[in-house]
Amino acid sequence: MVPMKQMSTAAIEYLSGCMTGQALLSMVVCMSTATQNGWETWFSCTYGEDLAKLRAPVKPRVQKDIAKYVKATAKDAKEKEKAHANTKTTGPSAKYVLPRKNAAFDAAQEAALAASLAGGVGAGDK
Repeated sequence: MVPMKQMSTAAIEYLSGCMTGQALLSMVVCMSTATQNGWETWFSCTYGEDLAKLRAPVKPRVQKDIAKYVKATAKDAKEKEKAHANTKTTGPSAKYVLPRKNAAFDAAQEAALAASLAGGVGAGDK
């Protein structure tokens, strides 16, 4: 919702997308009124026009059952850790050691975060 013209400034109208949750990112382009900065001001105006054309719809996220999410992330972390542990460190498969190690680390971090956010819900279920 954009505020009425009589009750807002140009800056408020521009930034209202961020304030209402309709935008993930907004850009403010600053310009100089000094005559010696004419080129920069012109460039800023054309840059601002290009930025104004950018649009990306904000999609609401679907809620997940936290207990199922905790179980799924824990299972994913175990699978990725197992894949990392089974990767040979010599030969052609050695190129997968570091990516699988990173994937296992990321999955373990996500599982730990999910468990801490859940407050123990679903953590003890197997």
